[in-house]
Amino acid sequence: MSVTRPTRTLLDLARVLGPHALDRALEEAQVLRLVSDAELYAILERARARPGVRALRHALASFDATPSLTRSEAELRLLDWSAPHACRRP
Repeated sequence: MSVTRPTRTLLDLARVLGPHALDRALEEAQVLRLVSDAELYAILERARARPGVRALRHALASFDATPSLTRSEAELRLLDWSAPHACRRP
């Protein structure tokens, strides 16, 4: 059975996920300590021209290291909505 590292999985997911889903996957991997910023930047450097590099680089650049602890998708959507409107986080 072939297994890929979490960093490679995120790169592969970056090809097919939308920005919101990729942000969630990146956040989950960071919260679970499956990947570090250094590992992510290293794979981006090695995979320069691969599909998904641009999306993952953008997601990493805009990543907020403060985890959004939510119990539901509705709570997550509220956090996403409140961010650009300069609302205080609940």
